Amino acid sequence: MVLTYSNYSVEIKNVKFISDDGRTCPRTAIVTLFNEKGEETGNELLAQLICNWCMKI
Repeated sequence: MVLTYSNYSVEIKNVKFISDDGRTCPRTAIVTLFNEKGEETGNELLAQLICNWCMKI
């Protein structure tokens, strides 16, 4: 788990997101976290909901 980061990027993919409990969304948001040196420190796959908000399921 990443506790601190200085920057991030979000990429939306037209790939179905399936949560561990089986819920699905039509798109996946990939959030990549970077430290102050610009190095990737972690990422999260999230459901991209119709209203354009990202929400972890």
